[in-house]
Amino acid sequence: MAKNRKITRHKYEPSRRQLSHANQQKRRRRFILGIGSVIIAAVLVLVGVGVYSQWYLPVYKPLHQTVLEVNGEKFNMDYFIKALNHYSGGQADFISFLIDPVANNIQQGTLIRQEALALGYSVSNNEIKDKLAESGIADNKATRDIIETQLVIDRLFDEYFGPQVPEAMLQKDILVMFLESQSQLEEVRQRLAAGDDFAELAAALSLDEATAEDGGELGWLPDGIIDSVLNTEVIEDFVSSATAGELSPPLYDEARTKELGYWLVSIIEKHDDPEEVHIQVMLLGSEEETLEVRARVETGENFGDLAAELSQLPGAADDMGDLGFITREVGESAFNEFVFDSGAASGNLSQPIADEDQPTQGGYWLVKVRDVEDNRQLSEENRELLLNKAFQEWLEAITSDPANQVTVYLDEEMRAFAIAEAG
Repeated sequence: MAKNRKITRHKYEPSRRQLSHANQQKRRRRFILGIGSVIIAAVLVLVGVGVYSQWYLPVYKPLHQTVLEVNGEKFNMDYFIKALNHYSGGQADFISFLIDPVANNIQQGTLIRQEALALGYSVSNNEIKDKLAESGIADNKATRDIIETQLVIDRLFDEYFGPQVPEAMLQKDILVMFLESQSQLEEVRQRLAAGDDFAELAAALSLDEATAEDGGELGWLPDGIIDSVLNTEVIEDFVSSATAGELSPPLYDEARTKELGYWLVSIIEKHDDPEEVHIQVMLLGSEEETLEVRARVETGENFGDLAAELSQLPGAADDMGDLGFITREVGESAFNEFVFDSGAASGNLSQPIADEDQPTQGGYWLVKVRDVEDNRQLSEENRELLLNKAFQEWLEAITSDPANQVTVYLDEEMRAFAIAEAG
């Protein structure tokens, strides 16, 4: 039997030259890979720096800055810009005027949603989406919050405030007129006592446009909305305690604006060629006041000092009513006839000059309660006013509650960014 032959396999042994060449190739590859890595790293650094300087710093970071915070709920710049775009309606020219109002709306809307939720009132996501689709409004977090706030308010009106306002309550039938002075009001009171009709006098004399058009008729009103109907703060107190047929005393309203003023003009110097006159003027709220001031000037008080104190003409406190030299060509004025055509000389003082194109503030309300009913059905309009009043009082209470933590971070740089990016 033949013996198995043992096969010996010889190992390949590279020569020194071959080893040296291989090592050189390895070093070359490592060098090339190293250079490539350095180049790639440099490229990545350059790209990163570009992204950081051209996108992250000027765009991404500002968009994610917190603009305001309401009870821990944060709103960033991206949200704020979307809210600006919604309220501006795409009118970029108005963006700068909306910065503060929109910030305020975000605060109020958040507080309304939070407080309503605490009372148990909310709306579903489907309701919000349906309203967005119905209105054709862009769908984002800012607009969803805006729509949610509107829907929550509607629910509050129906389910929370509605039960607080009865369908019928004590109401009074009211007549009003607005007069320029207490002396005029006393004359009207005398005419009413002599049998003149309140509505006819209001139509002829009231300086409040709405009451003049309606003959002073406010109609039947409940307590709580009378002042708001007339945009005043001086009538409600009288009406709330007045009985049927009662006429008010003079109720002074210093804030009310009327389309009537009276000029008092002092001629300081006149030139004939060219025709020009140096005058001082003051604008006052009634003929009665103008006569009183005129008497003070005639007894020696300084015209300029009185103009600085009493005149309603803008700037009178600074220039003491001194208009300098004027000519006919400057413009038509109610006092031109006295200045140029009356023959008045230097040192002359005018009588009160009425100007129905010059608004002034201040006047007197005269109110008559014509009738009273204890349980009269509210009109739809008056009930809506009472509901709005209840809501506004509720809103004022929550926005002024020190327990609510509101922080606004808007600075000038953030405002400028919002204006540039919105629209």
